[in-house]
Formats: sequence, C-alpha cells, structure tokens
Amino acid sequence: MVGRVLPRSSFSLDGSASDSDYELDSPLLTWVPSLPVLDDNEPEMILDDYLAPYAPLVRVAPHPDRGDRVLVAAKDFSPGEVVFSEPALLDTAHAVAQHFGPVPGLSIAPDYQRLMYEFVVHAVYQPVPTSAAAHALLLAELSTDGMASALAERVNGERNAQYRADVKVFRDKIKKRFAKRGNKGTGSFPTTETLLKLLCIIETNVHSEDIKTGPAATSGDDDDEEAEGEEEHCVLSVVASMPEHSCKPNALVTFFPPFSPAPDSAHTVGVSDIELAKAEPVTHLLFTALQPIAAGDVISIAYQENSFLPTRVRRGNLANRGFVCNCRMCAGPDPDFARAFVCANPMCRALVSPVGTLRDQESYVPPPPPPDAENEDEEMDNDDDENGDDEDPDAQLVCGRCGEVVATMGEVIAAEARLAHDPEAMLAVLSPVLDVFSRNVPATDTFSARTLASVLLGDCLDHPDLTAALTDPDSGVHVSPSHFLVYDALKQLLFFDADAIDRVMHVPALMYLVAVNYVALAPSPRPLALASLHAAPSDESDGEGGDVPATDAEWTRLIAWNGDVQHNLLWLMKQARARGNLELAQWASDRGLDTCAAMGVAASASGAAIEFGDVFARPRSLLAG
Repeated sequence: MVGRVLPRSSFSLDGSASDSDYELDSPLLTWVPSLPVLDDNEPEMILDDYLAPYAPLVRVAPHPDRGDRVLVAAKDFSPGEVVFSEPALLDTAHAVAQHFGPVPGLSIAPDYQRLMYEFVVHAVYQPVPTSAAAHALLLAELSTDGMASALAERVNGERNAQYRADVKVFRDKIKKRFAKRGNKGTGSFPTTETLLKLLCIIETNVHSEDIKTGPAATSGDDDDEEAEGEEEHCVLSVVASMPEHSCKPNALVTFFPPFSPAPDSAHTVGVSDIELAKAEPVTHLLFTALQPIAAGDVISIAYQENSFLPTRVRRGNLANRGFVCNCRMCAGPDPDFARAFVCANPMCRALVSPVGTLRDQESYVPPPPPPDAENEDEEMDNDDDENGDDEDPDAQLVCGRCGEVVATMGEVIAAEARLAHDPEAMLAVLSPVLDVFSRNVPATDTFSARTLASVLLGDCLDHPDLTAALTDPDSGVHVSPSHFLVYDALKQLLFFDADAIDRVMHVPALMYLVAVNYVALAPSPRPLALASLHAAPSDESDGEGGDVPATDAEWTRLIAWNGDVQHNLLWLMKQARARGNLELAQWASDRGLDTCAAMGVAASASGAAIEFGDVFARPRSLLAG
C-alpha cells in the first residue's frame, strides 16, 4: 500500500515558525501531500501515484497537436488564487547541497552541480528511501528536450559536447571524495550517462531565482579550490516541470520561503552528508493564477524573465531551451507589444504592432546574440539579423483601427535598424522624451494611468523634435515612442549608467517606462490612440469590451503578467518618495499593490507586498539609490 503524509515545514507565509501542517486563511493556500510513503514491497515510485494528490487541482492531459503531455486545470481559478504547490525534490538550498563545494573549472554551473550532488548522495547512501525513489521518478519522467531536441543540438551542440566531458570529471571527483570519507552506501554510484541525463533534465526543467553568494562552501577536500561568484537558487520537481511556456502566461511560479544563504562560518563542519540529506525539503514552489483559469485550460508560465522584449528576442532566448515558441504572443493573434509604429492617418494616429507567425521547429534558426556590451566597436552586419525571425519584407503592416497601410515590413525593418545602429539618432530621441515627461505630467492627486498614457499618445506624438527623430527619412515610417528600442535604451541608461541622465530626470524617465507598460500591454481589441483615452470607459470589467479598462486598478491587474510592470512601479515609487513627491509615490504604491493583488499569496511569499506597503515607513535617504 502507498500511504501519504503532509509536508512539514518550520516556515509559514508570514515568516513565523510553525509546527503544524500548513493552514492559512485569506487567501486559502492549498498545500498538497508531498511524497508517497513506500514500503518494502513497493520500492519504486509510479507517476500516477505521485500525481494523485494533485488531482483536485490539476491533471495531466495529452497535447491536442504535439502528442506530448500538458498540465491542465481541474477546476476554475481566480486571479491570485493558488493553483498548486509542490515541495522541491532537488534543491540548492537543501543542507546537503549547501554543504557541497562545487568542482571548479567546469562548464557545469555551481548551482547545477549542487543539484547533481544531492542526487548522488541519495542514490549512494539512500538516507531517505522516498527521496531516492522520487529522484528516480525525475530521471524517468522529465524531458531532456532543452539539450537533446534537434533545435537544441543546433543551438547548443558545443555545450553538449563540453558537458559530456565535464560530467565525467565531476563524477570522478565526487567518487574520489566519497572514497576518502570511507562511508559505504547501500546504493550504486550513478553512471556518467545517468548524470549526463540528469544535467539535461536540469537544463530543461529547473526553476531558478537570483541570489547573491560569496565563496561557496567547501567539502573539506584539500585538492579542491574555493569557487567564488554568483549562483542561483535552483529547484527541480515533477509537477512543477509540466506547465507550458507562454510569453503571456496565466500563472506565476514563486519560491517559498525565499532562500538566504548562511554566512560561510555557519556552514556545517564535520556533519556527514548522510545526516544532512535527512533534512526535510526547504523550498516549495507556489503556482498562482495571474488570469482567470477555467477547468480544462492549459497551465502556462513564463520560462524566461517575463519582461519587455520583442518576439524575435523571446524566441531566440527560448531556442536555448530546445523549442520554438508559438504562443499567442509569438504566433498571433496578439500583436508584438514591444514593436509599435504610428499610423500615418492624421485622423487616427493609433499605435500599430506587427503580429508574429508560426515557426517550424525543424527549420527555425535563432538570431545571433546581441553585440557584447563590453565591446563598443562590435556591431551586427546584417539588419535582418538585428530584426530576426525572417520577416517577409513585402508583407504589409495594416492599422487595425482605420484600416490604412502603415508600411511594408521591409520599411519597418529599415526604420528599426536606423535607430538600433545610430547612437546619435537614439540620443535625439531620448532627450525630447525626457523633456516631454518632465513638463507634461502633473504631480498632483489627479495623477493616473490615463494621465501617463495621454502624455505618451498625445504630447510625445505632438513634439516636433521627437517626431522628426523617430521618423525614417527614407520611408516616412514613424516609430512609436513606446517602441522597445527607445524603452530599452532609456532603461539601460537608468540601470547601468544613471549618471548619464541628470538626476532630476530620473523620475520623468521612470514615468515614461511605466507609461509604455500601460500603453503597450493594454489588452485592447483595437490599437490604442489618444482618442481611446477620451472615450467613455468600458463597462466590461475584463477590458475586452473597450479600448482601456475603466479604473487604474483594473488596468494594472490586467498587465501585471509582465514582470517589468511591478519592477518599474517599485522603482518609480522609491525614486518619487526619495525626492519628496508623495502623491506620485502613493500612486505608484497603490498600483504596485494592484499587481500584488493579481499575484495573490505569491506577493507575500516574494516580499513584494511588503515593499509596496511600507514605503512611507522608511527614511527617504534609504530609497534614493
């Protein structure tokens, strides 16, 4: 028989200690049983048994087109509601993984080495039979497409070859460490092929979050150097590996509790890996709904950082994970929000974006990586590479509001290339953008998302210098001030060269970034124009029946799926508060809490709700960075 136990933890969402099973009120957090309890007559773990506790929440179903499996909702979920949670099966925050000193000089990332080491410890010593069985289930059921698909072989062929050599070195090193310690386990040492498959599974399915670490813990072996640098908190589980990718996901994954590495002096010394491996799971992965999810809907998350990127960049990044993205953002019907152009019809002047098309995995060739930021002289030779994804230059970009042809895609590509390759042209754009937002946004209690959008769709488009700088002299194509090339250029300056912008312009620059988020990500059935903002708000609460939602709160929750929205609001709130603009800081705080409402309990788990909620409780001097 297979019994079931509830996961235990010393953490609850408010950070306090608890000896009971998870019990939370408002919003309800549904924790599921962790691992099946095996007996001597049932030494292996079966996928159906592992998935059984999740059945009231999610289930596995075949994909209607591809033939592989997807994770679908078993019930309806509202935005902010927890879809499911799963304890980590391999976790770099686990005691045995943290105790391990990664092997230096390998192409295998130190955090991936920690996961592999935890796997080896359980395979050899088997201190927790259910964990060893669960790891075997990982190995048997999870995909290796991120490294083994035909596209992955084309993109990552050299890395695959290096991994094979480095896995052998890793295995030999760890086997030598085990021999030094003299502890004989009851299990067998994983083969090179097994560890290589595990590494491919990690590359394909791992969830990670950024952390900062100092020197890694060492294992006490004299022949190993000390590895330094940044690592990520990485987690591998079964159900958490099954959601689809979408560039506009309906769910969000959050680590709970957040991982804070112990200082070096706190690392356990003289404690055996066998004892450390007996520690309970440290991390759970929370999946919360970002949008309404109906029973039967496919659960989707964003496999990469969900920021303000055009389709060609998102697709190129995801090709490293072994697949071509054909979600509704990349292959239609939703437009490429990061690329926008102004309709030439003076009675319309809507922002028009191209729509992506389906790409075949067998023939897709990702665009080359961008130039090395450290090499200012390095440039791309091919404008098509810069624009990527083999767009048909004769295809027409048509305004969905008035029906007029805006440009051919060849003209669009040329207009983008001019801005991308000419620093002076971009400088001529950024200066008037900052000027417009510094002069036209009132810092009063009338401030709103419509205010910001009106400045972008009205004042920016009326500014003669900005219009001239954004209009291609050959084709007359008018690049929108909300285009990602402008957005990214200003964002890069704020992030990496803030001194290049007069400090009094930092708040206007952030208001521009937030304005672009509202305009570009607005779930409107028609391209946005200034007239959209003057029209009566729609009675439809989901924003689909009109051009823009009725309230700032509704509008913010509808665009909260994009990670840049919360980040930019947090940044704007801190800068406005530090400079004494209390009305703007309060507005950004309120909108940030709207994004937290869309995230639900994940906003508490990630700390975002606290960040937005206590901005006025902290000294201004601490917020000015």
